[in-house]
Amino acid sequence: MTKNDEECAARLIAQKTGLQFSRGHFTLDGWGKVDAFVLLKSNRYLFLEVEKGQHHSCTNVLKIWPYLERNPQVAVVLAQAFFHGSRGCDSSRAKLGCWIGQRIEMTLRGRFSYRRLVIASDSSRILEGLEELLQSLKDFV
Repeated sequence: MTKNDEECAARLIAQKTGLQFSRGHFTLDGWGKVDAFVLLKSNRYLFLEVEKGQHHSCTNVLKIWPYLERNPQVAVVLAQAFFHGSRGCDSSRAKLGCWIGQRIEMTLRGRFSYRRLVIASDSSRILEGLEELLQSLKDFV
């Protein structure tokens, strides 16, 4: 994955949601960083993780959990974006990431929402998950 992939995905999602991503990464208190983020309102965020060639895409979902455990005042919608046709899009680890996201949602009800997005390989449109993301954002704000 290149920085350009992150920027293309963030730009496309911004166009579709009407939100503007902040510059830079969001640091998760020692658990890593998030590729891009939007502050929706106080302590409510949209986090974006962009996967192109990631071997362990499920880690990008899992790292949010300890951050939320340490910060009970924070709520997050996590959009995990895959590019159609990339080797990680339909991998077992991508499926594991979805499963982990669903389990975190069940455990942290009202504080976490996971949405998988599939973006066209040319970054022209979101092929899967946009409606679900829009609904989660509406529910969070």
